[in-house]
Amino acid sequence: MKKVLLAVAVVAAFGMTSCGGPDVCDCMNLEYDEEGKAKDADLEKKCEEMGKDKSEEELEEMMEEAKKCDKKDEE
Repeated sequence: MKKVLLAVAVVAAFGMTSCGGPDVCDCMNLEYDEEGKAKDADLEKKCEEMGKDKSEEELEEMMEEAKKCDKKDEE
């Protein structure tokens, strides 16, 4: 469930990177409590807003960027 929510957040994240908001990795690292609620509700909302009105191509680019975040976290 958390991975699904993170994927949605990541898809949402791409649009705000150019607006000075959070980047894709910020949204990928969004933490949730035991009830599945985001610990940072403001960041979650910003991440969700990023994905609105994006084309399929833009969403795919966001997912590629999200994959890079995973690799950075492992290093």
